[in-house]
Amino acid sequence: MKQNLLLKNVMKLLIFSVFSIVLLIAHKEVKAQTTITSNQTGTSGGWYYTFWNENSGGSASMTLGTGGNYSTTWTNIGNFTAGKGWATGSADRNICFSGTFNGGSNGFLAVYGWTKNPLIEYYVCENHGSWTPPGNTSDIKNKGTYTCDGSTYTMYTATRTDKPSIVGTATFQQYWSVRTSPRSSGTVTFASHVAAWKAAGMVMGTTWDYQIIETEGYGSTGSSNMTISECTVVTGPSVSITAPTSNANYVAPASSITFTASATTTSGTISKVEFYNGTKLIGTATASPYTYNWTNVAAGSYSITAIATDNSSKKDTSDAIIIKVVDPLKIYKTPTAITIDGTADAIWSNASVLPASAAKLLSGTVTNAADLSGTFKALWDNTYLYVYADINDESLKNDSQNAYDDDGIEVYIDGDNTKATTYDAKDVQYSFDWNDGTTIGTLPSGRSITGITYSAVNKTGGYIVEARIPWTTLQTTPSVGKLIGVDFMINDDDDGSTRDAKLSWNAATDDAWEDASLFGLAVLGDVLSNPCTTPSAPSVVSSVSYFVGNAATALTATGTSLLWYTAATGGTGSVTAPTPLTTVAGTTNYYVSQTVNTCESTRSTISIVVSPLSQTVSLKAGWNLVGCPITGSTALASALASIWTNVETVKNMDVFYSSTNAANLNSLKTVEWGKGYFVKITNPCVLDWIAK
Repeated sequence: MKQNLLLKNVMKLLIFSVFSIVLLIAHKEVKAQTTITSNQTGTSGGWYYTFWNENSGGSASMTLGTGGNYSTTWTNIGNFTAGKGWATGSADRNICFSGTFNGGSNGFLAVYGWTKNPLIEYYVCENHGSWTPPGNTSDIKNKGTYTCDGSTYTMYTATRTDKPSIVGTATFQQYWSVRTSPRSSGTVTFASHVAAWKAAGMVMGTTWDYQIIETEGYGSTGSSNMTISECTVVTGPSVSITAPTSNANYVAPASSITFTASATTTSGTISKVEFYNGTKLIGTATASPYTYNWTNVAAGSYSITAIATDNSSKKDTSDAIIIKVVDPLKIYKTPTAITIDGTADAIWSNASVLPASAAKLLSGTVTNAADLSGTFKALWDNTYLYVYADINDESLKNDSQNAYDDDGIEVYIDGDNTKATTYDAKDVQYSFDWNDGTTIGTLPSGRSITGITYSAVNKTGGYIVEARIPWTTLQTTPSVGKLIGVDFMINDDDDGSTRDAKLSWNAATDDAWEDASLFGLAVLGDVLSNPCTTPSAPSVVSSVSYFVGNAATALTATGTSLLWYTAATGGTGSVTAPTPLTTVAGTTNYYVSQTVNTCESTRSTISIVVSPLSQTVSLKAGWNLVGCPITGSTALASALASIWTNVETVKNMDVFYSSTNAANLNSLKTVEWGKGYFVKITNPCVLDWIAK
């Protein structure tokens, strides 16, 4: 097998070289929208084109569109290549391309061409099918990686000895750069690739032959539709987020999400990379690798971008990625096995076993809750995953060959929570229809139903489905804390024909039957030991006032096992009561819950209102009566700092201060909030009550 693979890759590299010569056989001018199936080169609307088919099986064609457009299709082809570009290549050409590319099992999209003096055959591979060129044969040498045009490229080289080329049989070097994040549209700054090759000892020739964007198919079936042009690249930085991938899921509250960006610039250096959640800056990195660790992230969906700034203040913004931080459905472990009879065991009524509602309308029309609505609960033990669905449906039908066209439920499981966009071996959908006996529907068709038991029973205005699914059938080993992908849907048939409506718990579109990334998230919890009744929120003083600069005290609340938060929902609670800051005027909310018998309450809110101290009083020379607005007790000299040089005497009915007294003779040392004082001053002035 290894020898066959080696031979295949060697033959592929040989064929790549052969087609360049064959293309020179015929060269002619053709009009746009001409479909080509025979080997030839030529020009179309001023663009150089090539088409070559080894004719070892299958079929291939190339349609020449207007300008730089071309399209291809190939079916069970041995080897073929086609593309458009320039009859004479360039070391510093900026090549723009856009369109669609389907490489199948073994095809790729690349900038391709030749140089002479020395003779070089080169590829800048931008996209490929499931086979990644140039393969791993012994004559291929990995020359390292570099970054340009928003991605990392891996370089390869090989010596081709006595092989066909554009000058006949010759010995020459073959250069490859393969993009690690494939794309079908973008800009190839070819000079960057030439420079990277040179730095790796891969020197180009001094004479340039043709240079094209090519579509190649080898032992595969595929298609492409590309439009190329020579474009102007604006100098400056380029940035892309390389991790995590878009639509990545995290469990709320996410203790840590690390963002990594790749940033380059055509001149100068990168000064910084800033990471934004929408329009809000969340972090900055100033050195490569450009990373930022976002901590304690509450539940929600976030749009993250990176902005790179170079040393000349030029900026570039990355494409946005979506990050989802979700509260997973908690599936608790049952201490005893569940009886599958459609009658709820007592454990289903445990306060911790919360129902999840199928409230998203995927198709059709739902008139009201009686027409269609429902919830489901889930439990587990070491042997089974248990599901209990309570469905409201006033018109029940079961008369169709397709399970989804009758009244029933669908349960989706992703045992390893990979959230792939296509089903893998651990992704499955089970259908349990009303009045369907023991029949269980599956997608993909033929998936195992070994050991699955369910019961569907009528209730007033609907039905109940109770089921158990062995973990062995799901190919999953359960454990406390394990994450699994789940979804739950209800089908509705009101008139005995096809489906009239469909509801889901998580998926927003009716594609979860083939796309596991649409599933929701669940976590396997520990065994339920006692019922959980949510306690009331702790008692608090809902509003506390300070002036700027006042000394604050730690917040208090009446309750058991208090947890303090800075947000109304989500986040991680602290057992230490916070002490508010009073340095800036404004209102800040704090939140506190209590936990009773392992059950946490909702959160009470405490609003801290910090008012500015900007009260001033104009005083005349002589005696003045003033009231103190500063909260608490404040040192006399600090409170009267703004007029202290003019103060002769301060007194009230109890205490006395004189500037001529020795310090130990003055009984008035502080002023108190809300009290009045007689103040004698030498000159008119303004008293600013801000504590200094």
